[in-house]
Amino acid sequence: ADSMYTEMSIELNYEKLFKKDDRNILKATHHAASSSNGSNFLDWCHPELIYISSAMVDAVCAPNQVKVGSGSDAQTHPNKSSLKRLLNATDNVYWNGINGDLSIKIDGINDYKISGSIRSKDYLNPNGEVVSKEAEKDIKFKDSVFYEYYK
Repeated sequence: ADSMYTEMSIELNYEKLFKKDDRNILKATHHAASSSNGSNFLDWCHPELIYISSAMVDAVCAPNQVKVGSGSDAQTHPNKSSLKRLLNATDNVYWNGINGDLSIKIDGINDYKISGSIRSKDYLNPNGEVVSKEAEKDIKFKDSVFYEYYK
């Protein structure tokens, strides 16, 4: 709940910080936990790109089966409901659990480029096959195999 109150405070105290035609990049708050990244906050800052910083937990890495939700053996960050809110705000959502360390290069005027450095852990697709680290280093979260577990 701490993130929710912080977001509300930011919205109220910096009401005119963002303009609708600004190109905003947002780091998801609190690893995209369930109580963070509220819809009002996302509408207020209208991000064009969002990146999530949280680890892929060992319990979901190969050779284990991926489990999303709660519990010590599950991937709890990013949270399903928070991820849904982020994806409603923009399709351009990245997670370092998939992409590895993320770099965002901004030209200062018109454009940016995001790239990953290849994640350190493997995970299995629903058929039990290892998902390629190289193939997923630069893709959006919704285009990753891991996203299938969030549907």
